[in-house]
Amino acid sequence: MRHQCTPDTDLDELVGHDEADGFHPGPLSLAMKSGEELELLASGTLSPLLLLKLAALTQGMFLVETGEAISPLPCFRLVLH
Repeated sequence: MRHQCTPDTDLDELVGHDEADGFHPGPLSLAMKSGEELELLASGTLSPLLLLKLAALTQGMFLVETGEAISPLPCFRLVLH
């Protein structure tokens, strides 16, 4: 799975966010749940703080919006390009 990053990319875009019709999962939560590789293209545009948060979240996360705990499947990988 690939995701194009921009200077405006934020954690909600990568993890997921609520909209009027419900929660929309982002590429990070989808890749972790399915055990896929997630390639973040143009990751150099991401802020250092966002990169630190991503590193922590790849160990596991809890989605408050859905009450779901996500632990990465063994094949999950995060690749920064």
